[in-house]
Amino acid sequence: MNLPGKIRTGRRLAGQLARTPSELRNVPRTVRSQGTPLDVGLPWLAFVVIDRLDEIVGPESSVFEFGGGGSTVWFAERARQVTSIEHDPEWAALLEERFAATPNVDVRHVAAAGGSYDEYVASVESFPDDSLDVVLVDGRSRVRCALAAMPKVRPGGFLVLDDSQRKYYGPAHEALAPWPHETLQGMAPYKFDFGVTTFWRRPAEGD
Repeated sequence: MNLPGKIRTGRRLAGQLARTPSELRNVPRTVRSQGTPLDVGLPWLAFVVIDRLDEIVGPESSVFEFGGGGSTVWFAERARQVTSIEHDPEWAALLEERFAATPNVDVRHVAAAGGSYDEYVASVESFPDDSLDVVLVDGRSRVRCALAAMPKVRPGGFLVLDDSQRKYYGPAHEALAPWPHETLQGMAPYKFDFGVTTFWRRPAEGD
């Protein structure tokens, strides 16, 4: 990043912290997290989001993620089963090598053949309806991935969309409107900037 870019980033961060002073406590966590996601082992999500995931992911959880990396490392240490879908062949190869001896992680390379993400989006369809505790949408074609994943989330489970503030993710917000939700934002690992993520909880019987 050139100097003007660094100045703009610094000003934006200063404004974000001024509006959300509670996030000052997470600045040291950002400083400590500098490195590659596979080495650091943290999702590329705001720390408040990671803390929330830590509350809902446990030893019996089945997790599906569109887009692998530090999140895969993190989920692997906590969940019963993690399925990670990755479109980039080089990154997928690194993930496959990293988790080759990790029995609870299934890394699947799903290429964007001809620039189409149809197979990538459809990868979640191999799971039964109502079977996944957490679906993290943090890769490509996020609106389509979120819509495809909705019936796969168990009642009481969560669908999590990163960068949910982007206006072109509006159709996902509309489709998920009947589900209770919370949007969290704050300092994140690897970068001196805020991340924004929305959790939707699929209503369970009796809610």
